[in-house]
Amino acid sequence: MSKIPPRPNRSSGRVESRVAGAPPDIGKLDRITRDSRSQPARSRSGRKRRRVTREPKYGAGASNEGAVMRRWLMFGLGLAGVVFCSLLVWSLVRQTGAEEDPSTTVSGTGGTDGSPGLAPLPASEATEISKSLLAAEEAFQIEPLIHPGELSAVEALRLLERYEEEGEGHRDPVWLGSLDSLGKPIEGVVVRYNIGSPRLICLTPNEQGQWRVDFDAFAQHCSPPVEVLASGKAPEGTVRVFAATDTYYNGTFSDESKWACYSLRHPAIDETLYGYCERGGPQEAALEAIQRRMERNRNKKTSSDLGRSGAESKAPPSRVTLRLKRPIGAADRQFQIETVLSDDWVISDPPLDEVLRARGE
Repeated sequence: MSKIPPRPNRSSGRVESRVAGAPPDIGKLDRITRDSRSQPARSRSGRKRRRVTREPKYGAGASNEGAVMRRWLMFGLGLAGVVFCSLLVWSLVRQTGAEEDPSTTVSGTGGTDGSPGLAPLPASEATEISKSLLAAEEAFQIEPLIHPGELSAVEALRLLERYEEEGEGHRDPVWLGSLDSLGKPIEGVVVRYNIGSPRLICLTPNEQGQWRVDFDAFAQHCSPPVEVLASGKAPEGTVRVFAATDTYYNGTFSDESKWACYSLRHPAIDETLYGYCERGGPQEAALEAIQRRMERNRNKKTSSDLGRSGAESKAPPSRVTLRLKRPIGAADRQFQIETVLSDDWVISDPPLDEVLRARGE
């Protein structure tokens, strides 16, 4: 039996060395080096213990700032989307409104080259001229705004007052742009009344290059009045109508191989007039050119709007100005088309059919 040494006296400050017994077995110890300090600690089972580092206090503030920035970014993108959708809807509504009535339909963009070097009419000037015309209270205020025509300034003032009364006021004029015409250059402005159909203001340049309103076109003027022609009381006249191909062959115009038929409609009456021109003649050639241009422009517009296929769509009736005459034996509303004056309600000089025939079209 080993002798156990006495407990050392701590108060003396001296520790005596071990004098008996085997030293304790504490296992093998590796020397602590600088590299070993960086090794991850291991648990008693031998697995590495994951060192958990806590985010410093200032990190939480940075995270909050990032969240706030993300929220502001999302808000800005949402607001931009709302503005874009609103502008798109407004554009579609404006475009649809301009095409609700064929009298205000623009068949294309870009005027003709009838006046080389003529500067286009700015939208602001076109609408300003239109507003001045609609606000006129005396004939002398109208004279410098319109071209000389069949309707005088005094008659124009009376018609403006009548349109204002029947329509119960008008809204601000809206610029449509250049009207695609085979004749002279035309700028269009639409006027919508609170009641009834809109009307189209056509502005064209005079010989001095000054833009003026064609009031005969604005009034959709016919001579004699279209009601008189439809009743059979007048054998001939000049009309501003919407023309479309038709198949009404009867009486004097029964031979489809000889005559081309067109339905002619005017906003002032419910009845339909029928115009006929000889097959292969200059009148048919002019009306076919007008129809082809209308269909071409409509198909381009449809393809651009849909963004898909260029599927053809039927063009609306064309605004035309015609010289008509009823031959002996024809019905009251049947007329021969003697002259195609214009592909719009602004009369061309010389007539359009003569211009196209001279061009070989």
